[in-house]
Amino acid sequence: MQEYDVIKVETEYMRNLLGRVLHDVLQKKKGYCVDFQICALSAANYDGEIELHVELDAVTDTKELKKICKSLGIFGELLPLGLKLLSNGFAQKNRYHLIENMVEKWLKENFKIKIRNLQFYEEKKKVYASLKADAKMEEKDIKKILKKHGFI
Repeated sequence: MQEYDVIKVETEYMRNLLGRVLHDVLQKKKGYCVDFQICALSAANYDGEIELHVELDAVTDTKELKKICKSLGIFGELLPLGLKLLSNGFAQKNRYHLIENMVEKWLKENFKIKIRNLQFYEEKKKVYASLKADAKMEEKDIKKILKKHGFI
Protein backbone atom coordinates (compact mmCIF):
# COMPACT_ATOMS: atom_id res chain seq x y z
CA MET A 1 0.00 0.00 0.00
CA GLN A 2 1.41 3.35 -1.03
CA GLU A 3 1.90 5.87 1.77
CA TYR A 4 2.13 9.60 1.35
CA ASP A 5 2.08 12.82 3.33
CA VAL A 6 1.33 16.28 2.03
CA ILE A 7 1.98 19.55 3.83
CA LYS A 8 0.84 22.88 2.47
CA VAL A 9 1.36 25.97 4.59
CA GLU A 10 -0.98 28.76 3.53
CA THR A 11 -1.92 30.96 6.46
CA GLU A 12 0.17 33.95 7.45
CA TYR A 13 0.20 32.73 11.05
CA MET A 14 1.76 29.36 10.15
CA ARG A 15 4.22 30.90 7.65
CA ASN A 16 5.40 33.33 10.36
CA LEU A 17 5.59 30.56 12.95
CA LEU A 18 7.70 28.34 10.67
CA GLY A 19 9.93 31.30 9.79
CA ARG A 20 10.54 31.85 13.50
CA VAL A 21 11.21 28.14 14.07
CA LEU A 22 13.73 28.15 11.20
CA HIS A 23 15.42 31.23 12.71
CA ASP A 24 15.59 29.61 16.15
CA VAL A 25 16.95 26.29 14.85
CA LEU A 26 19.70 28.01 12.85
CA GLN A 27 20.54 30.23 15.81
CA LYS A 28 20.71 27.32 18.26
CA LYS A 29 22.39 24.71 16.06
CA LYS A 30 24.72 26.86 13.95
CA GLY A 31 24.89 30.27 15.61
CA TYR A 32 23.51 32.04 12.52
CA CYS A 33 21.24 35.03 12.99
CA VAL A 34 18.92 35.17 9.99
CA ASP A 35 15.31 36.31 9.92
CA PHE A 36 13.04 34.40 7.55
CA GLN A 37 9.73 35.23 5.95
CA ILE A 38 8.19 32.16 4.37
CA CYS A 39 6.01 33.21 1.46
CA ALA A 40 4.98 29.72 0.30
CA LEU A 41 5.79 26.21 1.45
CA SER A 42 4.54 22.83 0.41
CA ALA A 43 6.01 19.38 0.75
CA ALA A 44 4.85 15.94 -0.28
CA ASN A 45 6.37 12.60 0.65
CA TYR A 46 5.45 9.80 -1.72
CA ASP A 47 6.96 6.54 -0.47
CA GLY A 48 10.23 8.17 0.55
CA GLU A 49 10.55 10.64 -2.33
CA ILE A 50 10.01 14.19 -1.16
CA GLU A 51 8.86 17.00 -3.42
CA LEU A 52 9.32 20.47 -1.98
CA HIS A 53 8.27 23.93 -3.12
CA VAL A 54 9.57 26.90 -1.17
CA GLU A 55 9.45 30.66 -1.55
CA LEU A 56 11.22 32.54 1.20
CA ASP A 57 12.89 35.82 1.96
CA ALA A 58 15.74 36.16 4.43
CA VAL A 59 17.44 39.11 6.10
CA THR A 60 20.80 39.22 7.86
CA ASP A 61 23.74 41.58 8.10
CA THR A 62 26.82 41.50 5.87
CA LYS A 63 29.03 40.12 8.65
CA GLU A 64 26.65 37.22 9.23
CA LEU A 65 26.46 36.49 5.49
CA LYS A 66 30.27 36.20 5.36
CA LYS A 67 30.19 33.82 8.33
CA ILE A 68 27.52 31.62 6.74
CA CYS A 69 29.22 31.52 3.34
CA LYS A 70 32.57 30.66 4.92
CA SER A 71 31.14 27.86 7.08
CA LEU A 72 29.27 26.30 4.15
CA GLY A 73 32.31 26.53 1.89
CA ILE A 74 30.32 28.49 -0.65
CA PHE A 75 33.27 30.60 -1.70
CA GLY A 76 35.63 27.62 -1.69
CA GLU A 77 38.96 28.70 -3.13
CA LEU A 78 37.55 32.14 -3.86
CA LEU A 79 36.80 32.95 -0.20
CA PRO A 80 39.50 35.63 0.20
CA LEU A 81 38.39 37.32 -3.03
CA GLY A 82 34.72 36.97 -2.12
CA LEU A 83 35.21 38.53 1.31
CA LYS A 84 37.23 41.36 -0.21
CA LEU A 85 34.49 42.03 -2.76
CA LEU A 86 31.93 42.09 0.03
CA SER A 87 33.89 44.63 2.03
CA ASN A 88 35.18 47.09 -0.57
CA GLY A 89 33.55 49.48 -3.01
CA PHE A 90 33.08 46.92 -5.79
CA ALA A 91 29.77 47.54 -7.54
CA GLN A 92 26.99 46.19 -5.33
CA LYS A 93 25.16 44.53 -8.20
CA ASN A 94 28.27 42.65 -9.29
CA ARG A 95 29.30 41.45 -5.85
CA TYR A 96 25.86 40.09 -5.05
CA HIS A 97 25.63 38.54 -8.50
CA LEU A 98 28.82 36.66 -7.57
CA ILE A 99 27.23 35.48 -4.31
CA GLU A 100 24.04 34.43 -6.13
CA ASN A 101 26.09 32.29 -8.50
CA MET A 102 28.05 30.68 -5.67
CA VAL A 103 24.96 30.02 -3.54
CA GLU A 104 23.16 28.54 -6.55
CA LYS A 105 26.15 26.28 -7.25
CA TRP A 106 26.23 25.14 -3.61
CA LEU A 107 22.48 24.46 -3.57
CA LYS A 108 22.66 22.42 -6.77
CA GLU A 109 25.64 20.42 -5.48
CA ASN A 110 23.79 19.54 -2.27
CA PHE A 111 20.19 19.23 -3.44
CA LYS A 112 18.27 18.10 -6.50
CA ILE A 113 16.85 21.56 -6.89
CA LYS A 114 15.35 23.76 -9.56
CA ILE A 115 15.88 27.39 -8.65
CA ARG A 116 13.23 29.65 -10.11
CA ASN A 117 14.58 32.85 -8.55
CA LEU A 118 17.54 33.66 -6.31
CA GLN A 119 18.48 37.25 -5.53
CA PHE A 120 20.64 39.06 -3.01
CA TYR A 121 20.84 42.79 -2.40
CA GLU A 122 22.17 45.05 0.31
CA GLU A 123 20.57 48.05 1.94
CA LYS A 124 21.80 49.85 5.07
CA LYS A 125 24.27 47.08 6.04
CA LYS A 126 21.55 44.45 5.83
CA VAL A 127 21.58 41.71 3.23
CA TYR A 128 18.28 40.58 1.75
CA ALA A 129 17.89 37.27 -0.04
CA SER A 130 14.94 35.87 -1.93
CA LEU A 131 14.62 32.24 -3.03
CA LYS A 132 11.95 30.47 -5.02
CA ALA A 133 12.75 26.82 -5.68
CA ASP A 134 11.45 23.32 -6.18
CA ALA A 135 13.29 20.19 -5.12
CA LYS A 136 12.89 16.43 -5.35
CA MET A 137 14.91 14.21 -3.07
CA GLU A 138 14.88 10.85 -1.43
CA GLU A 139 14.09 10.91 2.27
CA LYS A 140 17.42 9.20 3.02
CA ASP A 141 19.32 11.96 1.13
CA ILE A 142 17.63 14.68 3.17
CA LYS A 143 18.63 12.87 6.37
CA LYS A 144 22.26 12.70 5.14
CA ILE A 145 22.30 16.43 4.42
CA LEU A 146 20.76 17.30 7.79
CA LYS A 147 23.31 15.08 9.53
CA LYS A 148 26.22 16.51 7.48
CA HIS A 149 25.32 20.04 8.55
CA GLY A 150 24.73 19.14 12.20
CA PHE A 151 20.95 19.38 12.39
CA ILE A 152 20.38 15.74 13.41
